[in-house]
Amino acid sequence: MKNPLLNLEPGNYVVSGRVIKIVPITDGRPSIARKMRAQAKREGKLLNTGQGKASQSILIMNSGHVILTGKSPEPLTQSLAPDSANR
Repeated sequence: MKNPLLNLEPGNYVVSGRVIKIVPITDGRPSIARKMRAQAKREGKLLNTGQGKASQSILIMNSGHVILTGKSPEPLTQSLAPDSANR
């Protein structure tokens, strides 16, 4: 059974079913991340779970919240993928 909680950082979890999209923060297109971060901050819906680390991923939640995390997008995406071992 897939874990319903997604571990972002030590002590920081989100419900995996509420994640709409994982956006990588890349060096090639940082303006998209800046715009998303600024808009969420204006709306009071920005959460930073990076604990001092540089943000590597942005999670868009179904509630409209934007979550910054220091984890890279690959392990987050793998955690959200359906468990192929039980097929």
